[in-house]
Amino acid sequence: MFISRLQLETFRNHVSTEVEFGPGVCALVGNNGAGKSNIIESIGIVSQLKSFRGAQLNDTVMYGAPHCVSRANIVRADNEHVVDVLISSASALQVNRDRVRLTRPREVVGLLPTVTFCPEDLTIVKGAPSFRREFLDDIMVNCDPARDRDLAQLARIVKQRNMLLKEIAGKYHGRAALPLEVQTSLDVWNERYVVCATEVAHYRSEVAQALHTAIAACYATVSGFGESAGLAYDPDWLHRGLAQSLNDVRADEFRRGTTLVGPQRDDVELTIDGAFARTHASQGQQRSLALALRLASHELIAEQIGVAPVLLLDDVFSELDPSRSAALISALPKCQTILTSAIEPPESLAIERIYDVDHGQVIRRR
Repeated sequence: MFISRLQLETFRNHVSTEVEFGPGVCALVGNNGAGKSNIIESIGIVSQLKSFRGAQLNDTVMYGAPHCVSRANIVRADNEHVVDVLISSASALQVNRDRVRLTRPREVVGLLPTVTFCPEDLTIVKGAPSFRREFLDDIMVNCDPARDRDLAQLARIVKQRNMLLKEIAGKYHGRAALPLEVQTSLDVWNERYVVCATEVAHYRSEVAQALHTAIAACYATVSGFGESAGLAYDPDWLHRGLAQSLNDVRADEFRRGTTLVGPQRDDVELTIDGAFARTHASQGQQRSLALALRLASHELIAEQIGVAPVLLLDDVFSELDPSRSAALISALPKCQTILTSAIEPPESLAIERIYDVDHGQVIRRR
C-alpha cells in the first residue's frame, strides 16, 4: 500500500501543490516554514480526519480562502482509490471516496492507515494522560476502524451525562434524593455509559497487551542499552465494574458536576526498568521510548490488518543524536515512508525520491 499522488489546494501555505510519490522512501527537504510539515499534516487528515499537530481542521485553510482540499490517490491491493477531503473555513467537512460523497465522513478512516513520527511524540511519554490515551486509541482505530464509532459514541454519552451532572450539581446537590425524572434520566445515561465505556476499555486493554512485547523489543533496538520498557492499561474500575465504581463516586460527581470514572479519565502506564517513564526516565530514555512506541504501533497495525501502514516522519532526525538516528534507520519497517527534513537526510537512509520544498512549492530533485 502507498500514496501515489497527493494534491493540495489552499492548504496552509500550499496554493496548488501536486506531488507524485513512489512506494519507497520519499524525502521532503527545505527550510523551516517552507511547508514540509503541512504535507505530512494533509496526509494525516486524509488518513484519520485530524491533524497530528492537534490543530482544528479549519486552521488548515489558507488565510482568506473559503476552503482547502487534500486529495490522495491510494494504491492498495492492486486497486487505486481517490480520497478528497474538503474543509471549509467555517469548519464544514466533506469527504469523497472515488468521487462519491460520503454521508458519514469518518467512514473513510481505515482506508489509509498511517503512523506518524514527530518531535512532539515526546509528549506521549512525559505529557498529560490524554496524550497516552489518544496514542492507544489511534492504534485501536487503525487496527479496527469500527472502533472509531465506539469512541465517538462514548464521547457523546459522556457529554450528555456531564450536562446532566452539571444540572444536578447546580440544582440538587445536597438533597437527600433526586426528583424522579432526574434520577430516571441519570439511570438511562448510566446504563448506556457502562456498556459503551466497558467495551472501549476492553479493546484498549487488548491493544495494550499486544503492544507490550513489541515495545520491549523496539526499545532495546533504539536505545542500545539493556533496559526493559513496558506499557500497561489496567484501570481499577474495570476490575470492580463501572456500575459499582460510579456508585462509589456518586456524591463527588453530584458535587463536581462531571464524570469522574471511565476511559476518558484513565492513564496508560509507561515504564523503563519498572519505573514510571514520565517521572523517572531521562530525556534520552524518554525520546527512545517515544520512538519505540511508534515502531511498535506500526508493527502491530501491520500484523492486524495485513498491510504495512504508510510511515510519516516529520523532522525527526534533527531531534536525534547520531546514535539514535542510526538506530531508528536500522529499525524502520519496509513500507512507503515520507519524511521531512530541514537538513540533508542521513546518507545511510536509502532514499528513492527527494523533493525540494520552498514556500509551498515542491520540486522533485531526483
